[in-house]
Amino acid sequence: MTQSILNPSLLMTSDIFQRLLANYESKWLLNPLRNSRLRSVVTARQCLSYILKKKLDLGSSDIGRLLKQGHATQIYSDRVVGDMIHIRDESYLREIVKWSEIFDEVLPNNAIAEHIMTEKVRVLLDAYVSDKSISKRILEKLIKEY
Repeated sequence: MTQSILNPSLLMTSDIFQRLLANYESKWLLNPLRNSRLRSVVTARQCLSYILKKKLDLGSSDIGRLLKQGHATQIYSDRVVGDMIHIRDESYLREIVKWSEIFDEVLPNNAIAEHIMTEKVRVLLDAYVSDKSISKRILEKLIKEY
Protein backbone atom coordinates (compact mmCIF):
# COMPACT_ATOMS: atom_id res chain seq x y z
CA MET A 1 0.00 0.00 0.00
CA THR A 2 1.25 3.51 -0.77
CA GLN A 3 1.84 5.40 2.44
CA SER A 4 -0.65 8.22 2.92
CA ILE A 5 0.87 11.65 3.21
CA LEU A 6 -0.53 12.40 6.68
CA ASN A 7 -1.74 9.12 8.15
CA PRO A 8 -2.87 5.71 6.89
CA SER A 9 -6.58 6.52 7.02
CA LEU A 10 -6.28 9.41 4.56
CA LEU A 11 -7.35 8.85 1.01
CA MET A 12 -4.93 11.26 -0.66
CA THR A 13 -1.51 9.66 -0.92
CA SER A 14 1.64 11.67 -1.49
CA ASP A 15 2.11 9.91 -4.85
CA ILE A 16 -1.37 10.86 -6.10
CA PHE A 17 -1.04 14.42 -4.80
CA GLN A 18 2.34 14.89 -6.50
CA ARG A 19 0.98 13.51 -9.78
CA LEU A 20 -1.97 15.90 -9.60
CA LEU A 21 0.35 18.86 -9.08
CA ALA A 22 2.79 17.75 -11.79
CA ASN A 23 0.02 17.20 -14.34
CA TYR A 24 -1.55 20.55 -13.54
CA GLU A 25 1.76 22.39 -13.86
CA SER A 26 2.62 20.57 -17.09
CA LYS A 27 -0.75 21.20 -18.71
CA TRP A 28 -1.47 24.73 -17.49
CA LEU A 29 2.12 25.99 -16.95
CA LEU A 30 1.31 27.12 -13.42
CA ASN A 31 2.47 25.80 -10.06
CA PRO A 32 -0.51 26.10 -7.71
CA LEU A 33 1.75 25.70 -4.66
CA ARG A 34 4.04 28.55 -5.70
CA ASN A 35 4.35 31.05 -2.88
CA SER A 36 2.56 33.83 -4.73
CA ARG A 37 -0.46 36.08 -4.47
CA LEU A 38 -0.96 36.27 -8.22
CA ARG A 39 -4.68 35.86 -8.87
CA SER A 40 -4.14 32.86 -11.18
CA VAL A 41 -2.06 31.02 -8.56
CA VAL A 42 -4.42 31.87 -5.69
CA THR A 43 -7.48 30.78 -7.68
CA ALA A 44 -5.83 27.48 -8.66
CA ARG A 45 -4.80 26.79 -5.06
CA GLN A 46 -8.23 27.74 -3.66
CA CYS A 47 -10.02 25.51 -6.17
CA LEU A 48 -7.72 22.59 -5.41
CA SER A 49 -8.46 23.07 -1.71
CA TYR A 50 -12.19 23.14 -2.44
CA ILE A 51 -12.06 19.96 -4.51
CA LEU A 52 -10.01 18.10 -1.90
CA LYS A 53 -12.59 19.08 0.71
CA LYS A 54 -15.68 18.26 -1.36
CA LYS A 55 -14.45 15.23 -3.32
CA LEU A 56 -12.27 13.51 -0.71
CA ASP A 57 -13.81 14.96 2.44
CA LEU A 58 -10.38 15.89 3.80
CA GLY A 59 -10.31 18.18 6.81
CA SER A 60 -9.04 21.75 6.64
CA SER A 61 -5.95 20.90 8.69
CA ASP A 62 -5.11 17.98 6.38
CA ILE A 63 -5.57 20.14 3.28
CA GLY A 64 -3.50 22.86 4.90
CA ARG A 65 -0.64 20.42 5.41
CA LEU A 66 -0.85 19.27 1.79
CA LEU A 67 -0.86 22.84 0.49
CA LYS A 68 1.61 24.07 3.11
CA GLN A 69 -0.88 26.54 4.57
CA GLY A 70 -2.80 26.99 7.79
CA HIS A 71 -6.21 25.42 8.31
CA ALA A 72 -7.83 28.86 8.57
CA THR A 73 -6.65 29.65 5.04
CA GLN A 74 -8.35 26.46 3.84
CA ILE A 75 -11.61 27.35 5.58
CA TYR A 76 -11.48 30.78 3.92
CA SER A 77 -10.64 29.23 0.52
CA ASP A 78 -13.61 26.87 0.72
CA ARG A 79 -15.94 29.75 1.52
CA VAL A 80 -14.56 31.92 -1.31
CA VAL A 81 -14.79 29.16 -3.93
CA GLY A 82 -18.29 28.19 -2.78
CA ASP A 83 -19.37 31.82 -3.07
CA MET A 84 -17.75 32.22 -6.49
CA ILE A 85 -19.44 29.07 -7.78
CA HIS A 86 -22.76 30.32 -6.41
CA ILE A 87 -22.48 33.61 -8.32
CA ARG A 88 -21.09 31.75 -11.35
CA ASP A 89 -17.75 33.55 -11.49
CA GLU A 90 -16.17 32.48 -14.78
CA SER A 91 -12.56 32.34 -13.57
CA TYR A 92 -13.42 30.02 -10.69
CA LEU A 93 -15.70 27.85 -12.83
CA ARG A 94 -12.92 27.50 -15.45
CA GLU A 95 -10.47 26.58 -12.71
CA ILE A 96 -12.78 23.89 -11.32
CA VAL A 97 -13.07 22.44 -14.85
CA LYS A 98 -9.26 22.48 -15.22
CA TRP A 99 -8.83 20.58 -11.95
CA SER A 100 -11.56 18.12 -12.98
CA GLU A 101 -9.57 17.35 -16.12
CA ILE A 102 -6.42 16.81 -14.05
CA PHE A 103 -8.20 14.52 -11.59
CA ASP A 104 -9.63 12.53 -14.53
CA GLU A 105 -6.16 12.19 -16.08
CA VAL A 106 -4.48 11.09 -12.87
CA LEU A 107 -7.38 8.94 -11.66
CA PRO A 108 -9.26 7.78 -14.79
CA ASN A 109 -12.38 5.63 -14.88
CA ASN A 110 -13.53 6.61 -11.43
CA ALA A 111 -10.31 5.31 -9.90
CA ILE A 112 -10.72 7.73 -7.02
CA ALA A 113 -13.95 5.98 -5.98
CA GLU A 114 -12.14 2.64 -6.10
CA HIS A 115 -9.28 4.10 -4.09
CA ILE A 116 -11.70 5.48 -1.48
CA MET A 117 -13.53 2.16 -1.15
CA THR A 118 -10.26 0.22 -0.90
CA GLU A 119 -9.01 2.48 1.87
CA LYS A 120 -12.32 2.32 3.76
CA VAL A 121 -12.35 -1.49 3.63
CA ARG A 122 -8.68 -1.61 4.67
CA VAL A 123 -9.26 0.71 7.64
CA LEU A 124 -12.33 -1.25 8.75
CA LEU A 125 -10.58 -4.59 8.50
CA ASP A 126 -7.51 -3.27 10.32
CA ALA A 127 -9.72 -1.85 13.07
CA TYR A 128 -11.66 -5.06 13.67
CA VAL A 129 -9.27 -7.83 12.70
CA SER A 130 -5.66 -8.10 13.78
CA ASP A 131 -4.93 -11.35 11.92
CA LYS A 132 -4.29 -10.84 8.19
CA SER A 133 -5.36 -14.39 7.32
CA ILE A 134 -8.77 -13.68 8.86
CA SER A 135 -8.99 -10.47 6.81
CA LYS A 136 -8.26 -12.47 3.66
CA ARG A 137 -10.96 -15.03 4.48
CA ILE A 138 -13.48 -12.26 5.17
CA LEU A 139 -12.70 -10.61 1.84
CA GLU A 140 -12.97 -13.92 -0.03
CA LYS A 141 -16.35 -14.55 1.59
CA LEU A 142 -17.58 -11.07 0.64
CA ILE A 143 -16.37 -11.52 -2.94
CA LYS A 144 -18.40 -14.73 -3.23
CA GLU A 145 -21.49 -12.94 -1.86
CA TYR A 146 -21.19 -10.12 -4.36
